[in-house]
Amino acid sequence: MKPFKIPYSLTIMTPFHIGTGEELDPFTIVIKDNYLYRLNQLEFIHYLLQEKEKEFQKVMYVGNIVAIQQFFQENFNPEVKDTWFYRYLINKNIADEYIKKTSSGDNQGLIKEFIRNTTLYQPYIPGSSIKGSIRTAILSSLQDSKKVKLNQEKSNDSEVQAILLDYWNFEKRVADIPSDPFKFIKFADIPFKNDWISLLKVEIKNLTADEKPKNPQIPSYTKSSKESEIPIFMELGLSAKEPRILHSELTINITDNNNPGIKKLLPKGKASMTDFIQMIKDYYKTQFDKEKNVMANFQPLKNAYDILADYFKVIEQKENECIIRLGFGSGQNYCTYAMLNYSPKSRKVVQNLPLGWFKMTFDLKQ
Repeated sequence: MKPFKIPYSLTIMTPFHIGTGEELDPFTIVIKDNYLYRLNQLEFIHYLLQEKEKEFQKVMYVGNIVAIQQFFQENFNPEVKDTWFYRYLINKNIADEYIKKTSSGDNQGLIKEFIRNTTLYQPYIPGSSIKGSIRTAILSSLQDSKKVKLNQEKSNDSEVQAILLDYWNFEKRVADIPSDPFKFIKFADIPFKNDWISLLKVEIKNLTADEKPKNPQIPSYTKSSKESEIPIFMELGLSAKEPRILHSELTINITDNNNPGIKKLLPKGKASMTDFIQMIKDYYKTQFDKEKNVMANFQPLKNAYDILADYFKVIEQKENECIIRLGFGSGQNYCTYAMLNYSPKSRKVVQNLPLGWFKMTFDLKQ
């Protein structure tokens, strides 16, 4: 099978967050005139020592954290561009609430950081996140196929994945990792502008007993005692009135034509891409329907789910398009192919929108 490349695009449908696992603490940012600025701390401190040395030394000597944060806030000058790396616009209500929290010493003022290039501080969608969402869909499709029969109780997750994708060595009872067909599939990282980012509160939605669906086929769930009731400040990529579309390329680089997993996924090479896309489409449609059946009972979210449902109907007839979900807020349904558990304990939403939905369009004509 010859290597081939397929251009594709991602259209942002709802807010999304792909994090670093780190949080921005109040010493690394300043909010000024409804912009959040990420500080270049060394240059900012150098600026303060030049312009406000006595005042700065005094506040540092006292060592009051809230006073230091307020001093940073009051003496930041965005015109001195060496003192900050990037900025983005935020809603005034969010800005006021964040400043109020930090000025009162509230330890809930941390911000979950969006992943960025460490040199240019440019946000991006990692290709590994896209491939992970695709892999999830393909694994689920293979598992549901009547051709694959597994003893789920005796197989751990890594073993099941290896069996489904034909890189399990039954003789040695180990996964032959280099033969994983997804090793040959590469999605490039996709950078975008900081202007697409904003700071918002993400809320955890747990339905009440009255809001839970009465359909006995949908598993009920109970709220975990570990779940936070406090809204989470988070950097989110946003859609806009005009569609925001990201362009990239899928590369299939086959180094072993006899790889059984690739033969299963793409038996006819590039000509099999429509079947490959259909597996992705079917999986996320199924997952979306399950979530919609639950969350449509929460009235503020119903409109958003109805609009997304219309999008799913539109792409049903398009062999080169599917809808996928990426990033934070996906829940257990999307973190694994979830053979047994389709009932996440909570959903995370922002401004009554579910997180992380994208339309994916492949250019199959090239």
